[in-house]
Amino acid sequence: MTEVRLDGLFASALRGEPGALDRLLDLELPRLYDYMMRMTGNVSRSSDAIDQLRHETFAKEVKQLGGGASFTDFRVHLYRAARSMCADVWDADTTHLINLALGEKPEDIDSGSKESLSEKTPRPGAFVDDHIRLDRALRALPPWERETIVLRLRCGFDDDAIQSIMQASKATVETNFRSGLAYIQQALKDLSITMTGASTALTMVMALEGHPLPDGTSHNTQDLSVMMHALKESRTGRFGGMKRWFVLALVLGALAWGLWPRLKSFF
Repeated sequence: MTEVRLDGLFASALRGEPGALDRLLDLELPRLYDYMMRMTGNVSRSSDAIDQLRHETFAKEVKQLGGGASFTDFRVHLYRAARSMCADVWDADTTHLINLALGEKPEDIDSGSKESLSEKTPRPGAFVDDHIRLDRALRALPPWERETIVLRLRCGFDDDAIQSIMQASKATVETNFRSGLAYIQQALKDLSITMTGASTALTMVMALEGHPLPDGTSHNTQDLSVMMHALKESRTGRFGGMKRWFVLALVLGALAWGLWPRLKSFF
């Protein structure tokens, strides 16, 4: 969808038109979640932040921006809010983060050193392998370089917006981008897809499959709360709740039986 059409949809959301805000959410939150995962490596925290933004912050921020704001203004505001929510886990080491959207498995992860990333490991399906190696190269970048690359190439922000989101100077943003892109080009120099320069690296980063946004039924990402619930069910069994009520009834019955002789004396 073009920027002009997005601004029009955002203007509709500002006017309170039914469905406009939900449409914006559907368009933006998957991209925002991918950004958060690539900076925190934390499924639970990223998911919680997305839920809060979806149900509370998003609508509130739309109203606060006012009628003169553009969709880009709102996106910058939204990304800064998400960054703030996860400040304590931001800039994480994501070397061993798994991107399940690419069919990657935990056992596929190597030592994570920059040297190992440029070593070609034969796998079926060269195109998929190239994208996995690209994802690994992106993870191995220092946090600020990684964030600059992600915001510009995967989220579509210009330098001014990136400066605002990261609270960084123009020189810092430009340096981070050049350094990060140079490393990615070096790491991907032996890809089966012939590299023809920076333009190819840019295109591949933009087209890279993102981390799948949890929707409660996704088989790609399982939140910690889901796993803990499954663990609890495995311990208590299907009728765990009924067992607790049964024990409570027995305890109350025993207490009543013990107090009955004293109660009789009052009648």
